Amino acid sequence: FLAGAGVSGVFVAGESGGNLQTNVPVNAAPGAPQVIQFQGARLSYQPANSFVGWYKVSVDTTNGQVSVVAIPLVESLALKPLAGLSVARSQVLEFSGVARRPRCPAGATPCGNSCV
Repeated sequence: FLAGAGVSGVFVAGESGGNLQTNVPVNAAPGAPQVIQFQGARLSYQPANSFVGWYKVSVDTTNGQVSVVAIPLVESLALKPLAGLSVARSQVLEFSGVARRPRCPAGATPCGNSCV
């Protein structure tokens, strides 16, 4: 029904916390139109080790194409230079790093050491 009405994509909250992309309806007949469904994270409590971030959605209305890029939220970032902090002109510095996700999910109001 949705694909026949010109819908390009559907966005739903995910119970599994994963960033999944599927075509719906899943059991469509061969050759039947389908719509891309993007399943993302919830804006409520995030289970441990689940994705916390924003989604950048681009829609090409000419071709009916939808693309989604997940951008993680980072509370803190630690960087360690791999080969010092000085390089010759036009060269690049290399770092290894680790990021920490926010303690509170997007949209929550921090309250002390917990989230409300």
